[in-house]
Amino acid sequence: MVGADAYRARQHLVSKGYQANFAQAGYVSVLDARTGNLLDRLRSVKSNWRVRDFTTERGPDGSPDDALERTFDSMERVVLNQIRDITPKTITNSQRRALDLVAAIHLVRSRSFVSRHGEMLANWLPEIVNELASDPLISNVYQSQTGLDPAAGGLQNLGSEKRPNCAGKR
Repeated sequence: MVGADAYRARQHLVSKGYQANFAQAGYVSVLDARTGNLLDRLRSVKSNWRVRDFTTERGPDGSPDDALERTFDSMERVVLNQIRDITPKTITNSQRRALDLVAAIHLVRSRSFVSRHGEMLANWLPEIVNELASDPLISNVYQSQTGLDPAAGGLQNLGSEKRPNCAGKR
């Protein structure tokens, strides 16, 4: 089992399992996207596209929570193996779902998604929550799941709680 600090240090924007599809003996060549210049001839997929704490969130007490990275790690092994079995003539529904899942994981791991997510939280979440709070069905569901009175501001507070600045954090 990998320790929490190791998971936090090994978070990839592009998973090493995915990179391995393009690697030779676990190494890839890295080019500058703008110039095409070779930056690194033999970079290990273990260290390429890696950002410490990229998917780590902070708990209420400030402690790091890397559950998202652990979930991605466990799912990627399964889906990448399913994807590797795709042939030009056949693709199963399970393999299609695996392709969708690996694409979604990599979308969430992208810097542009994190930036846009941060903007959405800052600019739209309070308005959306207030709209939802005025819906009687949603208020009833909220009360049944939390035991709290939505009219007392509990539901509206979901949109105004202090949240981490995801766009600046990652």
